Amino acid sequence: MSREKRIPTQLLVGVGIIQLIAICILLILVLSRESKKDENLTDEFWLESSIVAIEDSVVESTSVATVGWVVDVKGAVANPGIYDVESDMRVQHAIDLAGGFLSEAETSQLNLSQKITDQMMIYVPLKGELVAESSNMTVNPLEEPSVKRVNINKATEVELQALPGIGEKKAAQIVAFRNENGSYTFIEDLMNVNGIGQKTFDGLKDLITISD
Repeated sequence: MSREKRIPTQLLVGVGIIQLIAICILLILVLSRESKKDENLTDEFWLESSIVAIEDSVVESTSVATVGWVVDVKGAVANPGIYDVESDMRVQHAIDLAGGFLSEAETSQLNLSQKITDQMMIYVPLKGELVAESSNMTVNPLEEPSVKRVNINKATEVELQALPGIGEKKAAQIVAFRNENGSYTFIEDLMNVNGIGQKTFDGLKDLITISD
């Protein structure tokens, strides 16, 4: 009978140890790869979150920047009215939007460098017009200037010519209409005078009255 060859115990132990080491190395490699994958996912997550945050910030900033401010320009300017402005504008910019000063405008008391505020009213007086004492003629809507209005039922042609847009010819027509038709009942009746339309009236309505 032939003898079976027996594998030495030490060799078996050695092979087992090598296999165990190989398994451990394989596990380490797998775990390391999974860890890197998780790190990549985490980095991508934070990157995407940062991008979203930046985009939201830009949208918010843009929204704030586009919020409209308005000012009301009145008095001796070419085109009185309400105008859209930006927060960094000055009174001079608003005057320019309204077409600039009329030749009869009193500008010496205006602070043209004053920064604009939302809902500000900018009033430009006429030369010789009585207004409340102030460091400038710009006030908010709740602080109407103390303006001496021109009574169109009593004013002379010379007094009427102090109004914006009213020259010698229109002043004469206003007086003639009054003499022919009697006193004006409403200030809007002024638009019945030839040559005085809605645009001209809009520049006058805050400066005229039918009674003292």
